[in-house]
Amino acid sequence: MSRFQLPAEIFRAYDIRGIYPEQLQDIHAYIIGCSLAIYLKSKLKKEKITLHIGNDNRESSPTLVNYFILGLQSHDINVVYVGITLTPIMSYIACTQNTDFCVMVTASHNPKQYNGFRFIYKHGSSLYGDELKQLYTIAQNQIFPEPLPAVTSLPPIQSFNDIYVDDVAKRVNINYNGNVLIDCGNATSGLIVEQILNKLEVPYALRHCNLDSSFPLGTPDPERDEFMQNLATEVVDAKAAIGFAFDTDADRFGLVDENGIWYSTDKLLAVLARHYLPLNENKTVIFDVKSSSFLEKIISDFEGTPKMIRTGHPYFFEEMQKGALMAAEYSGHMYFNINYFGFDDGIFAMLMFLDLLSSQKCNTSSLFSAFPTMYVTHEIKIPCEDIVKFNVMEQVMNLISSVVEITDLSLVDGVRCTLGDLGWFLIRASNTTPFLTIRMEAKNEDSIATIKSCISQLFETLNIDTSPIVNAPVIQN
Repeated sequence: MSRFQLPAEIFRAYDIRGIYPEQLQDIHAYIIGCSLAIYLKSKLKKEKITLHIGNDNRESSPTLVNYFILGLQSHDINVVYVGITLTPIMSYIACTQNTDFCVMVTASHNPKQYNGFRFIYKHGSSLYGDELKQLYTIAQNQIFPEPLPAVTSLPPIQSFNDIYVDDVAKRVNINYNGNVLIDCGNATSGLIVEQILNKLEVPYALRHCNLDSSFPLGTPDPERDEFMQNLATEVVDAKAAIGFAFDTDADRFGLVDENGIWYSTDKLLAVLARHYLPLNENKTVIFDVKSSSFLEKIISDFEGTPKMIRTGHPYFFEEMQKGALMAAEYSGHMYFNINYFGFDDGIFAMLMFLDLLSSQKCNTSSLFSAFPTMYVTHEIKIPCEDIVKFNVMEQVMNLISSVVEITDLSLVDGVRCTLGDLGWFLIRASNTTPFLTIRMEAKNEDSIATIKSCISQLFETLNIDTSPIVNAPVIQN
């Protein structure tokens, strides 16, 4: 028997995540399973705990699941193995089934060499933040057998995919005749979309919906230009009316119109808010600090109550539990309390758009035609190691007012600076990857160039490479 030191960097703000097997190893999965069992028995004050666990289709997922389950079972946790599934389905299980806790083994949108654990309490809230720190402390004090118990095979699968499909299909009113093109990126959404569109009798075409853990087209990620450009090309070539794509575990989605144009999630939220606000008494719409300045005005124009909060699915779900109508993170997460449970679900977001199009009987592109054209950069990522990125952000906060002339400053999540009529920019530390991330928006290209110059001046003061900022392409959104 011996102790084993887990790397602190895999315990992130919302989940556990790292490169397999360099950072996240089989022994770590076992120890985390043991530690979670100890934590839950204390937290829930129950000796008999039922836990549901599922995983995405990454190559490392079955091994990590196996060792994690061994750790749980060594502390008498009753484990139900759901098999390969979607993060939204694990959230659905937490909200609808007789369970105490759910775990999804996934690294979401991270590249294929990553994997991790996302923890979900009964009714859908997350184990995150200080609770993850407590879990880490327990793990550091664990004594484990050496060598590890032998792994035989995964438990029998009790899938909830069909239950999810049957239920979710009843929650929308879709009568849509346009051809829908879906690119699943060889990831888990391929298990669901065909079933659900067949049930709803929606015409569709599928691309890359077979599961392939090598992800031959690259990591499925609606924020990745190459991934969305591939979807755009497929939509135009197929003469489809609309296209959708999802990330690896399908909690995020992206949309392309019939002309091959894809839209940022803040515009998707604006379209949905404009349609659904007049139909509902609940008027609060939530968005994150990365979102466009026009979003607040649109929500207000349709008698909604806009609210900007920090990025991160646990914070968004908490707001949804308080009764918000809908919400979106710029990264592609969307949340609905319109006949739903309030958690992020890329599949349900797709259905909400098809529901909207069913009632409006219009081309997809016309939904976006009334919005102002803004000049933006996609999220710029500046490499910055996890152990230093938050210290760098403190330096940014201390220096920014001496380098940039600010008319409004928000510290909700990172630093969001409004520069009068020029526009705004955001600098924040990613909670899931080793990067500082930057977003900026203006009404014209000259203003974007000025904002780029301001940020570059700030970063030069901190001896940070400014080339990703200088070279970031400017696009119309």
